[in-house]
Amino acid sequence: MKNKIPAKQWIIFGLIVVFGGLTIYLQNDAFLKWKVTIINTFFAGALLISNALFNKNIIKEFLGESLSLPENIWAKLNAAWALFFLFCAGLNYYIAFNYDLDTWVNFKVFGLTGLMFFFSITSILFLYKYLSIEEDENDINTFIDGKIHKPK
Repeated sequence: MKNKIPAKQWIIFGLIVVFGGLTIYLQNDAFLKWKVTIINTFFAGALLISNALFNKNIIKEFLGESLSLPENIWAKLNAAWALFFLFCAGLNYYIAFNYDLDTWVNFKVFGLTGLMFFFSITSILFLYKYLSIEEDENDINTFIDGKIHKPK
């Protein structure tokens, strides 16, 4: 049975084909440096524009099935991620065009990865206080011998 491929996956596929193809075709250091800035700016723009013009919160679209949060928290989370992507874009631009290639490569591989990890953990800690008590109680349950036992 054939399932329809979701639009989100087509968009991601398209971005990979376009930017991957340009990288292979151009084989240019400047393009590689710009690409990181462009992609982070694109992510920030997508989060802000979809929320402002189409009243769609992309973060909520991706995480809404897993998390139940108040609308104002979804809005703050969406804005925080958009600002984070803009920060990463600006920081990448600054390092890419003010430092040597080796420094930029190390920043891209380790710095941006570290920043993403740090911001993700910070986001989780921020959201922790908004998780419902029911979800917390389910986390406390343990799975023993094929049965769920609540602690006494």
